[in-house]
Amino acid sequence: MPIQTVDTDRLYRKIARQLSELIAAGEFTPGQRLPAERELAQQLGVSRPSVREALIALEVEGVVEVRVGAGVFVTSSAPARSEVTDFDEGEGPFELLRARRSVEGETAARAATEADADDLVGIRAALEDMRRAVMSGQGGESTDRAFHLAIAKATHNGPLMAVVQMLWDQGRGRMWKQMEKHFETPSHRAATLRHHEAILESIEEHDPKKARRAMRAHLDHVSQTFADDFDASKEGQAPVRRTHRKGAAAPRPSLLHRDRLFPSDPAQRAIAQRLYDDVRALPIVSPHGHTDPAWFAKNEPFADPASLLIAPDHYIYRMLYSQGVPLEQMGVARKDGAPVERDGRLIWRRFAEHWHLFRGTPSRMWMNHALSEVFGVTERLSVESADRIYDHLAERLASPDCRPRALFERFNIEVLATTESPLDPLEHHAALRASGWKGRVITTFRPDPVVDPDQAGFVANVARLGELTGDDTRTWQGYLRALAARRAFFAKAGATATDHGHPSATTSDLSQLDCERLFARVLAGKGSPDDHETFRGQMLTEMARMSLDDGLVMQIHPGAFRNHNPSLWNGWGPDKGADIPSRTNYVHALKPLLDRFGNDRRLSIILFTLDESTYSRELAPLAGHYPVLKLGPSWWFFDSPEGMRFYRERVTETAGFYNTVGFNDDTRAFPSIPARHDVARRVDCSFLARLVAEHRLEEDEAHEVAVDLAYRLAKKAYKL
Repeated sequence: MPIQTVDTDRLYRKIARQLSELIAAGEFTPGQRLPAERELAQQLGVSRPSVREALIALEVEGVVEVRVGAGVFVTSSAPARSEVTDFDEGEGPFELLRARRSVEGETAARAATEADADDLVGIRAALEDMRRAVMSGQGGESTDRAFHLAIAKATHNGPLMAVVQMLWDQGRGRMWKQMEKHFETPSHRAATLRHHEAILESIEEHDPKKARRAMRAHLDHVSQTFADDFDASKEGQAPVRRTHRKGAAAPRPSLLHRDRLFPSDPAQRAIAQRLYDDVRALPIVSPHGHTDPAWFAKNEPFADPASLLIAPDHYIYRMLYSQGVPLEQMGVARKDGAPVERDGRLIWRRFAEHWHLFRGTPSRMWMNHALSEVFGVTERLSVESADRIYDHLAERLASPDCRPRALFERFNIEVLATTESPLDPLEHHAALRASGWKGRVITTFRPDPVVDPDQAGFVANVARLGELTGDDTRTWQGYLRALAARRAFFAKAGATATDHGHPSATTSDLSQLDCERLFARVLAGKGSPDDHETFRGQMLTEMARMSLDDGLVMQIHPGAFRNHNPSLWNGWGPDKGADIPSRTNYVHALKPLLDRFGNDRRLSIILFTLDESTYSRELAPLAGHYPVLKLGPSWWFFDSPEGMRFYRERVTETAGFYNTVGFNDDTRAFPSIPARHDVARRVDCSFLARLVAEHRLEEDEAHEVAVDLAYRLAKKAYKL
């Protein structure tokens, strides 16, 4: 008897009945493992959560047995055909969780606005009761309920409280309890406590936006926990007889595996999973990146899939260019305004034709994550599927929940930093502040156009700097005053950091007279290459001095040979994939700056590198000694699983974890931000799991470090 397509409005009861009928008809025999949930969902034409609910309903009735880590098996007591029932267990857990997410998200937001002192005491008391119950091993379901109802009570809205209570009590039937039996763990309960703490903190701060995000993140975590695969590993799976409706497509492979990037060793993988459960739903702190603030200020729909997913991503078109695909065909604008491809569908098709080039690259992981988790794509990208996926993406991008601000909130971003030139008027940031939207998007001061004599238009940029501030930037002192004024302007707009993308880490500490003479030469266009290098080095020292005055954190991103391909530079300009890593010295290069400021704890400098050979030889020893130094995460070409692993292995033993600053995504590709943070969290949890398995770290310590690496260190380092 072939599997038949199920209408999506029949929900889990109809799926359970069809599966039970297949079992009764002998399609699946006692002891046999059912196909994986994803395969069942694809064959039945329904969602995975609906299949999950159906399987749980079947287990409640004794038809199947769920063995987490192995799969779902038919029991010896499966019913005969005449005994098949309708499996009516009421609404399914996922449906109720979706309803709770909508209702309780708004309930938390209203509580943040309406709660008085007595309400806050009541919510805190419920949280502490739950903490005691969990710590004593009692599980804490009744205290969990009390916490959510205390929040509803704090809205001072009787009907809303009644709805929350109804949704809570209605959801605690046999199916919910069976779900908990499989997935309720000490790690999950500990994560729930942390989520509740975050919710309460948001309500205490009377921040409705933050409270709504925290509540939704908590319920998303519960849904994700309940959605974890029953069959964590496909290894050793026995052959399963499958039948298909004639003409139906074969089951498509998953875009993402739940254990991706975790250790292959089962013991280490189990530890990594527990650690990851603590951090996967944490808010995203994105302290350095290059997204366009206009997206959030205007909040207009993204034009089309290609302009969102391909055009901003030089990782993609540098690979395509390396295989002979002209940039014009990918819609990359030329400097001279010459025609390039503008048809988003054609660009997407061309990308799909070359999708195989990205096998084994982080770009493939990031894209698959965006397609699957952000936009709900369930099939692999290929020439054959390209148009279907494009149409699906275009439809999603037209919906309100895929506009920039909605995605920002759905990504659970707590703060996102963009990067602007000192000549930028920051009008988009001003518009954001005036809009009333609570999303936190801040700027970063990037002075390269006015401190690097090799930058195009350097002299004109310095003149424009003076026009903006009213200072005479033809003089050394006037130039420094203008820079300090623009830093203050950026700080007022929310900036907490500066960023310096110099060719090297060279610093200088010249006398005032030598500075004046050097500045005069480079401004007159008479400076030698050595003069330019010395000037950039002096400006890093001057920026450090100014940071002592205004408190801005310094980031130094040296070591990129910019625009290595002159043909590409002449035709398309910068940031088109032609920047190449180069060897970088830090020990000698930073000494002038460190001699002057290296022991002043008021200063904070975050170092990055594109020279991996310096991790253990130079960077970790420097950061492990000087109070002003911290190490940024693996960057750019090394923002990858292997790059992250190598970084942790080379840095940790000398610098530890707390002389690093967590993770930042440093991307122009907005939809890839959740993917990049997820990769970092998985890799860090895997590294910590190895330390635990080797008895070099206790697991409770690893849980704390995992949260620090994913969230707290970045907030602290960037003063967020």
